[in-house]
Amino acid sequence: MVYLDSLAGRRRTTPQTFCKLKLLLIGAGKWSQKIEAICKSSPETIVVEIISARDFLENNNTLNKGLNYFDRIWISTKPLFQLEVLRRISGFYGLVIIEKPYAQNSAELLNLSKFAATQPFSISLSQPWTFSEGWIQFKKHSKSAGLVDFSVIRVGQLMHSYLNPVEDWLPHDLNLILDFIDDPTLKIGVGSPNWNPSKDRVEFELFINDKFRFTLDSGFFPMGRIACWESSGRKVDFIKSMIIEQNGQEVPIIENHPIINLLKSDGQSATGRLERDMKFHFEIMNALGL
Repeated sequence: MVYLDSLAGRRRTTPQTFCKLKLLLIGAGKWSQKIEAICKSSPETIVVEIISARDFLENNNTLNKGLNYFDRIWISTKPLFQLEVLRRISGFYGLVIIEKPYAQNSAELLNLSKFAATQPFSISLSQPWTFSEGWIQFKKHSKSAGLVDFSVIRVGQLMHSYLNPVEDWLPHDLNLILDFIDDPTLKIGVGSPNWNPSKDRVEFELFINDKFRFTLDSGFFPMGRIACWESSGRKVDFIKSMIIEQNGQEVPIIENHPIINLLKSDGQSATGRLERDMKFHFEIMNALGL
């Protein structure tokens, strides 16, 4: 593998002989490196370039000349840089994916969504699990069965030192809830959270539109990752990539990595719903005291 260095040595390209999709990752941390590795291992042909947010902002005049070479831009930075990076890519016409945490407070969220509404690009929140085949099957079955009561667990190890683990893991399932409830308005009720002594894992009930109830368990777990949704005895296991039927039968799911599916799509949380989705995230986190 050959790397091409430019922009103070912080930008690198994974070249391919034929390219179907070109991705710019702004933010050079572990998550960007993981996305790059997933793209490399995919049978899809994807060119990936990575640049740190700081180098991108400092070298924007050079990079911006080739901004529309890319089909997708994935912003994977701390909230401090999100809006500033978005302002610098205002000439882009593709899909922009924003990584969590999306903002530090409700005012930042409002500024972000208002700014996005004036731009030529579309914005999606980072929500690859909504593109998982396991989720698509589980959602379709649950909707056709009229299910309204769900148990949700997503726990794992600490991913970012500057975040509470709940802030890392819970947004995945909040995005799935938003995907499940296709309604432009949301009436939200949050039950009293039950925190563990270390304040790094929480259980709580979430009620939406006087119809749906989600019992969520999210946060730190030192022994690996667990990510499951269950309703009426039927479960989707995101880590094992399988559906577990009511009779205990395990049905494996064969699919592309959800990140690849997200990159190939036009994204969800299009600009028209971005404000709703971001406010939903902030309201839940605020209710939990985060």
